[in-house]
Amino acid sequence: MFKWLDDFLNSITMYRLAVYGLLTILAYAVILAFWGALFFTGPQLILSSGVLYLTCVSSNYLLSRLFKAQTNVESSTITALILSLILSPFTKPSEIFFLVLAGVLAMGSKYLLASNGKHIFNPAAISLLILNLFGCLVWDYLSGGWGVR
Repeated sequence: MFKWLDDFLNSITMYRLAVYGLLTILAYAVILAFWGALFFTGPQLILSSGVLYLTCVSSNYLLSRLFKAQTNVESSTITALILSLILSPFTKPSEIFFLVLAGVLAMGSKYLLASNGKHIFNPAAISLLILNLFGCLVWDYLSGGWGVR
C-alpha cells in the first residue's frame, strides 16, 4: 500500500530528507510572509536565508580545506536552513553582520568542537548559544531582539 513511500525513503539519504523537510517548512514561512501573516516580509526572509546559505556553505568549504577534512554541502545546507528558520530576517543592512556571524560560528563549531572528525554538538545550536551568551546585548540594540519576533 505504501510501497511508493518506502521506495522514496530508501532512495535518499538522511541528510537529503532533512534538507527537503526544512525547505518545505521554509517555503511555508515564505508564503505566510508574503501573505502578511508574519512580522517580516517574504523578500526579507528569502534574502536572509540566502545570506545564511552562502555564509554556511562558503565558510564550511574554507574550514574543511584549512582542517583537511571531508565535507558535504548538505550538512552546511541543513545548518543554514535551521538558522534561517530560527533567526529573524534582517530588516536593516547593519543586521546582516549577525546572520553572517551566526553562520560562521556554526561552521566553525563543526571543526573546533569535534572528536574523531565528528562534531559533538549541533552547529546551529552552538552558534545560537554563543550569540545568546556573548552577543545578545549588541543584537538587541541593533535589531530590536533576536529570534522569532
